[in-house]
Amino acid sequence: MEAVEDFMWKYFAMRSELMRAAKERSISFRERCFTDEYLAASKKVSEKSNVYEKIIPPVVLQVEMKGISATVITSEPACRKSERRIYKLRSTDIGWQIERKGTECFLCEGLGVYNGETCSNCGGNKWEYHGASKR
Repeated sequence: MEAVEDFMWKYFAMRSELMRAAKERSISFRERCFTDEYLAASKKVSEKSNVYEKIIPPVVLQVEMKGISATVITSEPACRKSERRIYKLRSTDIGWQIERKGTECFLCEGLGVYNGETCSNCGGNKWEYHGASKR
């Protein structure tokens, strides 16, 4: 079984390639639906984000193994800043697969507490999950 970190690096590379290919495939759509001015402004924002992603690539911060599961915390570029993300992985017969993922809670900023009380957005678990289950 490959190391969790190796899987994550492959995931980051495949995700980047998928986003690049999707952008290329959407050129005719964007040219048809948006003005030249909009496209020029959008291109500037996109170029800044691309530069940021090259300067600050995704980083695996922590890996916690538990049986056939792993929890991975990363720092990844998001627009013009870094964002902490969490991935719940499961070992399957084809290797590691992402079961669910999430981002650090925007309200409590990953503390689980906001204004001295349990965060109403994440319920105190510090993360906002996207996927199968919120547990």
